[in-house]
Amino acid sequence: MFEDFLKDKHSEDYMGTDDDMPDSFEHWLSNLQVDELIEFADEAIVKLAPKVLGQNSAKKRDTSSDTMRELVNKRWNENNKTT
Repeated sequence: MFEDFLKDKHSEDYMGTDDDMPDSFEHWLSNLQVDELIEFADEAIVKLAPKVLGQNSAKKRDTSSDTMRELVNKRWNENNKTT
């Protein structure tokens, strides 16, 4: 999910052929600064959390990135418990 989000971000400013896009994405991704990656992660959490948590659960809750991050982590932990 996050990789697809990043590919969408890259494609917003990409000017080139479809054949060169994967290499351009890899170059773009490897040149991101840590703070840029964190900003994209925060944006992705807010955008993608409703898909992960279910559409209705995000509408009823605070949608700040910290709150959404907590909710995503909680759901991920619930889904990945080892018994």
